[in-house]
Amino acid sequence: MGNFHTRRRVLSCLFLATAVVRLGGCSCSDRPVTEENANRAEAACMWLLGPPHVFLADGRSLVMYDEARQVNGTVCACLTDAELETEARHDELHDAALQECHRLVTQYDDVVGDDCDEQYESGQWLDHVYRPLGEVWSRGVPPGFACE
Repeated sequence: MGNFHTRRRVLSCLFLATAVVRLGGCSCSDRPVTEENANRAEAACMWLLGPPHVFLADGRSLVMYDEARQVNGTVCACLTDAELETEARHDELHDAALQECHRLVTQYDDVVGDDCDEQYESGQWLDHVYRPLGEVWSRGVPPGFACE
C-alpha cells in the first residue's frame, strides 16, 4: 500500500512540474494567515493534473485541457484557510472536478472514451488544490468566479 502512495506522490509531482512548465513557471507567493483573514473564504482551485486524456475514433489519445481558456481543467470553490489546510471540502471539489473532466470531453469530436473516471477513482487530483496566487495559479480561476 505504501508503494501506491509513494508512486502517486511522485507522479503528482511530475505532473505538477509539467503543468508549471507548460504555464510558464511558478510565481507563487505565500500569504501569512492572520486572525483577520483566517475565517474569510477565498478562491481555491483543484487542477485536473494527470492530465486526463480523451480517446478518439481514429486511435489518437489527446491530453484534455480547457480549449477556451488555454489552461488545464480546474474547478474552484471559496474556502477558508482552515478548510484548505484540513482538506475539509476536497471531496466536494473532487466531485466537481469529475464533472469538469466530463465537460472537457465534449470539446472533442469522434470520442470513443476518456480516463476521467479512472483518474477520479485514483484520487490524483486531490493533491492539486491551490490558492490562485501569482500569474500561473490565477489562470485556473474560471471567468466570472468570485468569492464574496
